[in-house]
Amino acid sequence: MNLKLAVVSLSVLSLVACGGGGGDSSPAPVVTPPVTPPTSYTPVPVKSGDTYTFSGVGTASDGTTGSSTSTEQVASINPANGNYVKNLFDNNKELSSIRVYDAANGQLTDNACTISPSIKEVVFPAHVGQTFNQTAVNTCPLQNSTANQIINFNASGQVLSYENITVPAGTFNTLKVQNKVVITNGVGTGLAIDPHTQDRTCWVDIVTGVNVKCDLVNTYTPAISSTYLAKSSIQLTSVSQASAAAFTLTGSTAGNPSAYLYAIPGYTTLLAANVGKNFELDTTQPVAWSMITGTNTVNLSGGNTTISYNGVSFSVTTTGTSLIVSTSYPAKLPNTVNLTFKAALVSDKTKIVTVNIFLNP
Repeated sequence: MNLKLAVVSLSVLSLVACGGGGGDSSPAPVVTPPVTPPTSYTPVPVKSGDTYTFSGVGTASDGTTGSSTSTEQVASINPANGNYVKNLFDNNKELSSIRVYDAANGQLTDNACTISPSIKEVVFPAHVGQTFNQTAVNTCPLQNSTANQIINFNASGQVLSYENITVPAGTFNTLKVQNKVVITNGVGTGLAIDPHTQDRTCWVDIVTGVNVKCDLVNTYTPAISSTYLAKSSIQLTSVSQASAAAFTLTGSTAGNPSAYLYAIPGYTTLLAANVGKNFELDTTQPVAWSMITGTNTVNLSGGNTTISYNGVSFSVTTTGTSLIVSTSYPAKLPNTVNLTFKAALVSDKTKIVTVNIFLNP
């Protein structure tokens, strides 16, 4: 079944596959204090480690139903312009997407796809009665081709009201925002759903700018009966900050400052690196490091360790809070080499961050 549940962005790329729900129990509800509605609202800037979990239910055009959970986590922020990277994790807490947003919470990318100009749920500063229009082009490289897939967005939105809304994550002061998005295929799509319209009603937190709840309805012209999403509803189930985590892990790659990751225990993330370039993982608390190559696990107790895997030499230097890896290969690496590092909190070995490494030629 390819039923998809739209989660938090105007982009049709912002979809999570349906699944069985589940996930960890939510922390104590968060309640934003009551306020006297001002004339307009601008959310506070995001912070690295801001983490939001959503649950959703959806119905396909043929009546098929599904449910899903997803987690969004701010990984890094560019201090020069305020753009930030957000990692999305699926039901199994495995990384499913990496997105870049601008300082105004407009989505710029989804993995290798670009959105120009950025597209937003609401244009800030926002006020009740505000109307706004957006147009954007989504460009995605096609596999095994030099061509691109093009999808066009035309959206018209309105801020309907100021509302206090309660969801599993707590009670929030929100702006109720309605958007009508017309999605048309450009080139390279070959989809049978051109055009279609998405009607979105979302309640946007005035403090963070995060969608607290969204109801979505897709209308296809002509009408179709398939597993394409017809309607869905999502809501925020938990909110947490980095300071509440047992520890946090960051990672970076020498020569590629955009290859940066951020994670907290219980999540699996990834880092792409090139052979011959160092990469580094750092934690805020002492951890026990291990390296997994195929079916073999090597415990890295500290100091220097040299490991050979698939012809690549890995020189690993570890301390309680850092891991630095340099790699070498005698010739041009023929294929990507995959391996895994794990960081387990020394004081509680059940709290683990898993990092999948993709070592490229």
